[in-house]
Amino acid sequence: MMKINHLLTKINHGKNCQYSKHNKGFTLIELLIAMFVGLIVLGATYAVFIAQNKELNKQEQIVVMQQNARMAMEMMTREIMMAGYNQTTDPATIAAVPRCTNALVAAGTSCVGITSAGSNTIKFTADLNGSGSITPDDQFEGDNADENVAYDANLSLGIKSFRRNSKYTKSGSSYQPVVEYVDSLSFEYYDDANNTLLSPVILADICRIQITVTTRTANIDPNTGNYHYYPLKSYVTPRNLGITGY
Repeated sequence: MMKINHLLTKINHGKNCQYSKHNKGFTLIELLIAMFVGLIVLGATYAVFIAQNKELNKQEQIVVMQQNARMAMEMMTREIMMAGYNQTTDPATIAAVPRCTNALVAAGTSCVGITSAGSNTIKFTADLNGSGSITPDDQFEGDNADENVAYDANLSLGIKSFRRNSKYTKSGSSYQPVVEYVDSLSFEYYDDANNTLLSPVILADICRIQITVTTRTANIDPNTGNYHYYPLKSYVTPRNLGITGY
């Protein structure tokens, strides 16, 4: 009986050994192929990630570029709309500031309206507080703050920017950057018959102003090697310039 059990044990051991020969692991070639396929998938995933990241960065810059143009345009149209305002708080005792003409501006006389009508810059005044004066005092935030305003597009800290100058004082004035990456800013002037006014512009004839501002992205698009640009055009009709009798 013991011999039979011993024989069965040897037979079973032999079967186990034969079975284990068929449970082989991965060969080196199989591992290399698997690694190669994995690297291809990883590379494709990385390429998609990089492309999506570049596109996202480009779209973010385009959104900022468009917002910059709209912000600059909204500020200009709102403030130029008030050019020439000269309603005093007490008309019986306070004389209104006269409307601007080329002669008054040349003489250095205080007046309200467009004081300089350039193709790339504009200056204008308004008696916003109705004090009968637009003369700046010695403080930046004095009684007549924001009544003498100028716009242009120029370099500021090495970046071309839309600039606003409203800090007129007796001691001088200064331009402050408002919106960066403004490629160009231009103005065109029209009379009451919508005729284009040529330089030198007759200030008293200005009734309508066309504003064009062009912004660009902060960085070059790596796909094209160029900046993206966004031109925005608007018209403003300063309603106070059409009021006569001042």
